[in-house]
Amino acid sequence: MTDLYPEIPMREFIICAAIHFDDEVERPHQPKNIERGIVIAGRRHHNCFLTAFTLSGQNMWNRVKHTQGFLTSRDRFVDRKEGYEIAKREKQLFSGIIHDDNPRLISEELY
Repeated sequence: MTDLYPEIPMREFIICAAIHFDDEVERPHQPKNIERGIVIAGRRHHNCFLTAFTLSGQNMWNRVKHTQGFLTSRDRFVDRKEGYEIAKREKQLFSGIIHDDNPRLISEELY
């Protein structure tokens, strides 16, 4: 049987802010490049922290290693540096400011 829906190449772009909390627990339904821990997404990083705090009932980000980054259209979690490169390539930098001297994406530059 042939594949009726071959994979269509899709450009990768930034969808939203996210934080990966690596508590070393394997969980289903995480971004495809995350093997353990949990990724919490939001409009801005402070929204992700608020969700983590609300769900855990305690200061989760002080207990486990965490990385601030972004979710992409290809279901990947990327850090701020890779996020900047993707957003720059896809012309998503709302501010129009290019800062290649310290390439780190902040969510306020997106929308």
